[in-house]
Amino acid sequence: MSTTVKNRIWLNRDIRSKIKNHEISRDYYKKEKLAEDGLKAYLRERLRGLRVEITAIYLKYGVSSLKELDEKINRGELSESDTFDDFTRLDYLEGEKDKLRAFLQQIVRAKI
Repeated sequence: MSTTVKNRIWLNRDIRSKIKNHEISRDYYKKEKLAEDGLKAYLRERLRGLRVEITAIYLKYGVSSLKELDEKINRGELSESDTFDDFTRLDYLEGEKDKLRAFLQQIVRAKI
């Protein structure tokens, strides 16, 4: 075996050894950082999904808030019985959105 081939084999073993010992992960890809980034990404994606569902209900009734939907129901512009399911769903979604947003802000401030 030539010296060049031996050097390449040695270099490949050295690289594999460094990866196994997590030397590459020392800088940016620490386990904690990956977990934090993953959690933030999940929460942001979940928030996007909630906003989409909330917006769909808003558009269905031509409103921009739960309060506005409630006002339309109280004025008799919309039937309470026809909007009950969407109203309760919207109330739940708004609450979940607020909880997730607060949790995400805590994570960002705490820098897990």
